[in-house]
Amino acid sequence: GWGVYGTTPGGVGVFGNSTSGTGTSGNSTSGTGVYGQSVTGPSVMGFQPANGTSNAGYFQNTSITNTAAALRVLTNGAGEGFGVNMTGSGRAAFLTINNAASSGTVLEATTNGLGKAAWFQNTNAVNTSNILDVLTNGMGRSAHFQSTNATNASPNMAATSNSIGDNIQSIMTGTGKAGFFNINNPASTNTVLDVSTAGLGRTGLFQNNNTANTAPNLSSVSNGAGDGIQSIMNGTGKAGLFSINNAANTNFTIDAGSNGTNTVINSIHTGTGRAGFFQVNNAASTADA
Repeated sequence: GWGVYGTTPGGVGVFGNSTSGTGTSGNSTSGTGVYGQSVTGPSVMGFQPANGTSNAGYFQNTSITNTAAALRVLTNGAGEGFGVNMTGSGRAAFLTINNAASSGTVLEATTNGLGKAAWFQNTNAVNTSNILDVLTNGMGRSAHFQSTNATNASPNMAATSNSIGDNIQSIMTGTGKAGFFNINNPASTNTVLDVSTAGLGRTGLFQNNNTANTAPNLSSVSNGAGDGIQSIMNGTGKAGLFSINNAANTNFTIDAGSNGTNTVINSIHTGTGRAGFFQVNNAASTADA
């Protein structure tokens, strides 16, 4: 049966008011503790006055064997299943698991429809806060994006920006890599990293700002049968330019070596120019070109 029952054609079916206790309480061992129904107004409403200091609604499950949801919202309409409108200065929602032994997910969103599973948007043009912050103090990833549909040709993650800032930025203050890209499928013929630009800037820039760093600025290591590095120029610029811009540097600009059986440097020209040209432009130099 009903723990609390009230009916009226126009006013409040059941009204409970308390200055310190519970406004309305319903208890049932098998039925519904509190049941509310209305055609045009709220079916159940909890209200805190201007001088109130407690919750407008409170749902609690004290049974550790109860696997049902403490609060379930079901709708067959076109509106939101759950709507929160915060006009104060607090959070619109706060979800927490307060059990260190729990392996459950704090927030899980799924859909079998055609819309998004989640949507985060900032509509305040002067808001400088991040739209989404992900922080972990554990040993797992901060975020993981995975596509399990083998026929899905869409990017697993896409970032589009119309602003003047970086589209993607990775800053490593620890000792790990700032980025790692890997294709773990031997049958894949795709490029691991594809970078292109339609603008007037560089396609890529690799820079070392540590004067004590003796590691190569860029390394290319291949165990295959293809070229270690390939540069193809279809425009009017150089295919490659190597320059030492330090007068005190005694190193070679280009150092080529091989422990194989073929020629170290092979230069083939199919046009009308030279296959090679070496020039010393320092009048004080006595070295051969």
